[in-house]
Amino acid sequence: MTIPSARAFQSIISNYDGLGKSPLGLRLQKIVPSWSDRLSNIQLKDFVQDYAHKHANGRPIESVASEIGFDCQNKEEKTCNYEGIYTYDLKMPGSPDQRAAIEISVILNYSAEPWEIHGSRKFLYGGIEN
Repeated sequence: MTIPSARAFQSIISNYDGLGKSPLGLRLQKIVPSWSDRLSNIQLKDFVQDYAHKHANGRPIESVASEIGFDCQNKEEKTCNYEGIYTYDLKMPGSPDQRAAIEISVILNYSAEPWEIHGSRKFLYGGIEN
């Protein structure tokens, strides 16, 4: 039996700096490696609602959402947005290295209870879409 050497396997090196250091950006760093539209949106909604519940203390929703990492400048429509980018390098022996960039967008609509939260992922370039 022949066992392939470690050099024969691909490696992926991720860079999450573009997601930021806000509570939302740090949480996304844990979510994006195994992104699934349905499950990731549930995780985002749970995270935002739990954070707001623990830190609101009577403050306006947009103040708490801004603290989490959202941009809440659109107060008339009662929506907040988040956008971040992460990259990864895919290296496989015998193949050229590939770099990919993925944009993560999250929209928080707090015009009614329960809040609507929707996250999406968009490939900007490179990599393998899955």
